[in-house]
Amino acid sequence: MTYEENVRLKAEELVKIRYPQTYEFAKKWSNPPEGDFWARKYYKKQLEYMTEQMLPLAAKALEWAAEIAHAVNGPQFSKDVIDSMLVVLGVIPDPGPSKTQSEE
Repeated sequence: MTYEENVRLKAEELVKIRYPQTYEFAKKWSNPPEGDFWARKYYKKQLEYMTEQMLPLAAKALEWAAEIAHAVNGPQFSKDVIDSMLVVLGVIPDPGPSKTQSEE
């Protein structure tokens, strides 16, 4: 998986959690049924909104967070920051408190 695919996947997970109705609506109607012209036009607009605005914004936010964290404290810190953001947003489960060297 390329970096861009990975960021897009994480952004899609983020959008699923933060905007579940819009995400499910857009996925369900990504191929709207034949029939009502206005309904098809509305469904298409919702899908465009999700794919053209929400996903790229979420992906860019994740990229910026990773770049800032990497610049401040290296690659492991950037991974920890991204994971923490995703835990707070509910995308991934909370791993619980980590043990420090003194606790072991």
